[in-house]
Amino acid sequence: MKTFMYDALLAVDSTKYSEWVLNMIRSDYGYMLSQGATAAWETIEGPDALSGTGSLCHGWSAIPVYYYHRLKKNLLK
Repeated sequence: MKTFMYDALLAVDSTKYSEWVLNMIRSDYGYMLSQGATAAWETIEGPDALSGTGSLCHGWSAIPVYYYHRLKKNLLK
């Protein structure tokens, strides 16, 4: 659901919110990596989510690439 929040913020002011969105992505995905994740988590609880059944989704691993590509023009300013 965070993608909806990111998109809403970027629709309001892409220049203002680009760095914030990228910092949130760095924080969340950096945490996953620091915890040894081998697949992106759907929630920050990762493998412990959903009563211990886990919350892993390979599709979510595309989020950082999508937003870095989308926002690269703002990063170069």
